[in-house]
Amino acid sequence: MEYIDDVDAIIFDLDGTIYNKRALKLFFSLSFINKLPLMLSYLKVRRNNYGVDCDNKEAFRNKIIEELANQSSISKEKSEKFINEFMDKFINIIKNRYKPNKDIIDVINKYHSRGTKIVCLSDYSKVKERLLALNIDIDKFTLIKSSEDYGTLKPATKPFLGIAEELNISPLKIVVVGDRDDTDGEGARKSNMRFVKYPENFNIFK
Repeated sequence: MEYIDDVDAIIFDLDGTIYNKRALKLFFSLSFINKLPLMLSYLKVRRNNYGVDCDNKEAFRNKIIEELANQSSISKEKSEKFINEFMDKFINIIKNRYKPNKDIIDVINKYHSRGTKIVCLSDYSKVKERLLALNIDIDKFTLIKSSEDYGTLKPATKPFLGIAEELNISPLKIVVVGDRDDTDGEGARKSNMRFVKYPENFNIFK
């Protein structure tokens, strides 16, 4: 289709797009059964910071640590320890419970073979480790990024435009594929990138 023929790069969201994250929150809840309030507080703190620009990765991480500590009445050290534990659990859950969506992998392989730049952009950190946990060939990706690397979370435009700048590709030549219109979609549109919602509109690649 003409809509896709002029694309120079495709940015894929990870959770809910490259793999189906069904029951992910349940698996987290079971893993943190004794720390469930803390886990829910962490997720709430992250939601409250959607689109907030903290300038850089360190400032963003410190803000999340401090807000979690304040909200849960724990020390910053315990807050940081929990976040690290959360990410380690994240990798293990993905490795043991999930597989990548075949149609996504097929499109990644197809467009990579054409010379299209393939990018993964996730809001959470340790993106490369989570891709490897899914047994995905990370060599197919030109860039593997977390929104946290830019000191913010989707739908902020900073990660999207930062990727465009690093690739030296016009945003108009970039397509974003994601499962959430309020984060992936809004960030793409504000960055003058085209958005394909997965799985509803993904057949445009076929």
